[in-house]
Amino acid sequence: MRQQSMTFRQQETQYVIDRWMASESCSLVGVGSVGKSNLLRHLADPHVHAHFGDASRKLKTIILDPYLLGPLPEQPDAQFRMWSAYELMMHRLYLAFYPFTDFGKDASIFYDAYQALQDGTNPLFAYMGIRYFELGLQYLLNSGYQVVFMFDEFDAWLKLMPVAYFQSLRGLRDNYKSQLMYLTFTRKPLLTVMQEESDSLRDLEPFYELLVDNTLYVGPYSVDDARSMLQRLAKRHQIRLTEHVEQFLLAASGHHAGLMRAAFKASDILDNLPLNYDHWKAVAALSSLPNVRTEVNVILESLAPNEVQALTAIVNGQPIDTAPQLISVLVEKGLVATDPSTRQLRILPEVLVPILRQRN
Repeated sequence: MRQQSMTFRQQETQYVIDRWMASESCSLVGVGSVGKSNLLRHLADPHVHAHFGDASRKLKTIILDPYLLGPLPEQPDAQFRMWSAYELMMHRLYLAFYPFTDFGKDASIFYDAYQALQDGTNPLFAYMGIRYFELGLQYLLNSGYQVVFMFDEFDAWLKLMPVAYFQSLRGLRDNYKSQLMYLTFTRKPLLTVMQEESDSLRDLEPFYELLVDNTLYVGPYSVDDARSMLQRLAKRHQIRLTEHVEQFLLAASGHHAGLMRAAFKASDILDNLPLNYDHWKAVAALSSLPNVRTEVNVILESLAPNEVQALTAIVNGQPIDTAPQLISVLVEKGLVATDPSTRQLRILPEVLVPILRQRN
């Protein structure tokens, strides 16, 4: 797996590692196409933990992808759904610690709990899932480790799991305060996602309380990170990017990873882009490509309706009848900035501009 440099997502990484060093959970919020997967893999790198935190801490990060859950019946009961989540968590722990060289013969305690959790001959296996999971987890924590479970696509976790699952996660955290943490990544603020995906918001509050005070909006790449990504893409495809083509890609994509990846494939446009090109004509041509439009739609679908309305108003030069806080959130998401020459608001991923105008 490719490792990023230690300067990659430096501010975001430092924020998260600082929270973990303080034994706190956190919530990351970023629109589609922002480069979520690269950030999560970066945060899971032990070299990153040592560089930004305390190298003496025994920290293990476990990425939990809801699409790696075992097959679920169309209408599974709550116990089976919870068991499937504990089984995935236990399996990822097994992979993270294998071959258990730090534990010697005592590792059999974890192996036994792992096998018992998966024993389908036990008529109570679904009910007992959390018991065997806690037994295995406790063994690792008692050995001096800290564990962070990172919930990728947390929106999907809320759809798939009953409220009791998140209540049990809060209960486990209460039992192992300094050693067990969670991280969620959502495309919308966590409270908004919970309101949309669950009918039991009040029952989710104990879990939400673990995360709400440490919420970080993840924006697009920095200039250096974006340039580095374009250079990797150029090397992979064995082409040389000219300066004016690189500048065009940076402006058109707004440094959003998915948009950069999609725009890079527009060889017909990029290979024939003259030095004195018509910038907005080239942006319009780029935004008409299916793969670019797909990435733009991923971004727009991850926004609230009032956020899309605000972006559309900015594009069309219309008054924005909305709270300043909404604009601040769009700035944090890397979708809006103030033009230094005109002091007017502008859209950062420029490929959004022609598509938003068409939606009006």
